[in-house]
Amino acid sequence: MALCCIGGVCIPYSALLPFFAYGIQWLLAKLVAYGILPDWLHDRLQGMLLVPAKKTTKRQSESCCTSTTCSTVSDSGITSVQSTDQWNAILQSPKPVVCKWTASWCQPCKKIQPFFESLAEDNDGVFCIVDVDDMEDLASEYNVAMMPTFLVLKDQVEVARYAGSDENKLRKLISENL
Repeated sequence: MALCCIGGVCIPYSALLPFFAYGIQWLLAKLVAYGILPDWLHDRLQGMLLVPAKKTTKRQSESCCTSTTCSTVSDSGITSVQSTDQWNAILQSPKPVVCKWTASWCQPCKKIQPFFESLAEDNDGVFCIVDVDDMEDLASEYNVAMMPTFLVLKDQVEVARYAGSDENKLRKLISENL
């Protein structure tokens, strides 16, 4: 088997093409997210590669009212943060804020979501969700590197953090800080 060795890592030549394709896919996803990729090229590549659908602001405006501090609240009372202004308004709450940092592609995030919703119904606090792909600057500001990450904030100051999807540890985090 022919290998390409880079430092201490050897990769079979047959794996280089998929690795290269994955890198191109990542680049195209970033170009789509920033609106750099032309519409006609995006539409053509979407069928050939796994290029994500373009995010539109129309969808956000339909799920959110016209003011900058509005909220998209689920049936369980969890607010979906869609702007920095909305995040700042949530932080003004006199109640503790419990925030789940997540991503649409994160399987552990999806697994723990029903439990997080039950905690939101049973506890007195402001519960919200931030998608790190949509709010990259905010995630960077709070040093969120793993999903899901749960933060508890009181008076705009982080008082507790848990990264993972263990229900018992999340329950303990909420009970000790709310």
